[in-house]
Amino acid sequence: MALIVDKRKYCIWTMVPLLALTLISHRSSMGRLEALSMPPLQQRRRGPGGRPFGMQPSNPMPAASPTSNVIPGDTGPYAPMNCNKPSEWIVTHHKITVNGQSFAYTATAGFLPIKDRAGVIKANMFFVAYTKDGTNRLTRPVTFAFNGGPGSSSVWLHLGTLGPMRAEMTYHGHLPKPPFHLVDNQQTWLPFTDVVMLDAVNTGFSRTTTPGDPEFYGRDGDLQAFTTGITQYMTWENRWRSSIYVAGESYGGFRVAGLSYSLLRAGVAVNGIVSVSGVMNMSTLDPSKDDDLPYISYFPSEAAVAWYHKVLSPSMMKSLPDLIKKAEAFDRGPYTEALSRGFMSKAKEDKIAEQMSQFIGLPAKFIERTHLRVAPWAFMAELLRNKGESTGRYDARILGEMSNRNSQFPEFDASDAATSPVFTACMNDYLTNFLNFHSNARYRIMAGVYPWSFGGNPDTSDDLRQAMTQNPHMRVMFCCGWFDLACPYMGTRYVVSHMELPRDLMSHFQFTYYPSGHMIYTDTPSRIMLQKNIDAFITKTK
Repeated sequence: MALIVDKRKYCIWTMVPLLALTLISHRSSMGRLEALSMPPLQQRRRGPGGRPFGMQPSNPMPAASPTSNVIPGDTGPYAPMNCNKPSEWIVTHHKITVNGQSFAYTATAGFLPIKDRAGVIKANMFFVAYTKDGTNRLTRPVTFAFNGGPGSSSVWLHLGTLGPMRAEMTYHGHLPKPPFHLVDNQQTWLPFTDVVMLDAVNTGFSRTTTPGDPEFYGRDGDLQAFTTGITQYMTWENRWRSSIYVAGESYGGFRVAGLSYSLLRAGVAVNGIVSVSGVMNMSTLDPSKDDDLPYISYFPSEAAVAWYHKVLSPSMMKSLPDLIKKAEAFDRGPYTEALSRGFMSKAKEDKIAEQMSQFIGLPAKFIERTHLRVAPWAFMAELLRNKGESTGRYDARILGEMSNRNSQFPEFDASDAATSPVFTACMNDYLTNFLNFHSNARYRIMAGVYPWSFGGNPDTSDDLRQAMTQNPHMRVMFCCGWFDLACPYMGTRYVVSHMELPRDLMSHFQFTYYPSGHMIYTDTPSRIMLQKNIDAFITKTK
């Protein structure tokens, strides 16, 4: 990739002393946010009450003090004083060849001020925009993209699939030998859409102007911040005539569904939204008493994982599509009926347990002891226990060692351990040496944004319903990995089928599936397929 510096600026910010918490760590292969009362498996995308999605329910997080989200090592600046106006943004020019086609593009890094109604800046949202040179920017499609968490920066989508540079993994998404490398991304979305990567408030370089201000730590504040940031960019960059797309991964799927309606109320009718391994309703993820929906959500994905690791009988190993079809039929039929029944005879429970065992590869006796309710973390620990291994959560193809074979939890998420060091190193290198963006602040791959408030409604599917009924031209694309045990695809399908939309709008949904995990794009064949599907989706809907 060729780099031509347009203006060599440095963002010089006012240094603000920060209070440090003792037990908050950088995102690593184990715990990353708070050393508090959490399940053994610490994850980067968490659910209601501060616990990891799909993990063991924990006690609610204690209320945050005004400085409880300040991170050691982030020695400032906390309140950016520069780079939040177009004249102060950092602009560089590059060239890339994608699939034999060479083109130039411009990268712009800076901040979008998030103001309240009185015009006071409450936060500055960091962004990196990529615009293809020589195109009509008035009408060219533009995609705003982000990851989730809550508390995750957008590094994963940024350096995984959308951006012009990619953090290099192995062919199927395992940890490569360090040192890690950036390569030209042949599957970037830039050939068919401009791209704007946004970091949620207090992740990446985004910051509140008042340290520890929790205003944006919740569903409503988060949606308002992104709505303001997106519309501010559209105004300053004259993109109001462009076809608008919004893409989000994981909790970003929750956010993107909510944004479809909050943007509409702000006057932006989006052409389409893309949910990559996303979730809209948190109740599909966290098993709890009297809530059997998560078990139904996870079952087909667990069957796919068992198939991948070859622990099923020969009759079940013929093909993954055939197994998935059978698993879904059992899931929607006998399994759902058994769970809804609650108490049943031992003979009936034994029969269902035997059938489940055939699909997900766990011993029937183990399933019986759970009363047919195998928690996702228990599945991860149990499937390959006899080998002393656990499956990954984000990508269950990747395995981790279990030093204690009696543990009911995996010691760590092997798939997270495979990606975290690579993306962290590459992002820090990329910002400085490719984007020429210099700062004394630390780029927060992950940040503590808890307690996170859902305002009593951990579900944005109704926001999406309202957006689709009021903007019937909008289309929705769900991208799902078969081996994703963080946000299983069946939960999303369940929510979509219960949205009570007019029948003619149900055809506006598109589901695509990939032989990969949560981070679909770390697997090379899946990343290639994803780019083609997104290209077709935008071409059809712009």
